Amino acid sequence: MLTLIHKACSSAAVEVDPVSVESFTIRVKEFPFTCFTCLEEIESKSELRLSEEIRM
Repeated sequence: MLTLIHKACSSAAVEVDPVSVESFTIRVKEFPFTCFTCLEEIESKSELRLSEEIRM
């Protein structure tokens, strides 16, 4: 599963439904937006990192 991480708080930047990745991509195109975890404004892609979690 892919997760967008907010670098400032090191937590999830958006709430992601693991079944629907479409909502994930649409939300990222809308800058600025509020971090899901710390509620800080995210102004650009440079404040985010992509994390991939593999579950077995």
